[in-house]
This record gives sequence, C-alpha cells and structure tokens, in this order.
Amino acid sequence: MFKGNSILWRSGNAVTFKVEGMTCVSCEITIRLALEPTSRFRRSHLSYDRGEAVVEYDPQKTTPTKLRDAINSTGYTVKEGK
Repeated sequence: MFKGNSILWRSGNAVTFKVEGMTCVSCEITIRLALEPTSRFRRSHLSYDRGEAVVEYDPQKTTPTKLRDAINSTGYTVKEGK
C-alpha cells in the first residue's frame, strides 16, 4: 500500500510527484536514469522549473511507492503533501 501523500496527481497509470532540489536539466536526467532500471516506466516528463515529475507506469511491473523511492535515491526529495 502506498503510504503518505507524495502524489500530487494521479490519473490511470500516471502519477505526478512534487520533487524538491531540481535546479537544471542535469537534475532531470539524473532522476530519469534512476527510474529506468527499476521502475519500468512507460514515459516520463520531468520539469526542474516546476519541480515536478510525471511518470506513466505499468502497474504490473512497478508501483508509485517504487517510483517515489527511485526518485528519493538520487538525493532529490519527493515532497510529502498534507
């Protein structure tokens, strides 16, 4: 079960996370590379200027929790909502 409220938005098999600490395109690339090997996402859109990561994923292969953990493993932080 997904704990916490770090998902800003969820629609079908896509989630939007608020990510703290991204300041440039290299930050986006770092997060995308962290998502690739473990999360088996279908598509992603990262925006350092908005501080968001939108990830479309296959629920048979990964979960929002695993996606969040992959982002957090980079040193950037998925912000918990209220």
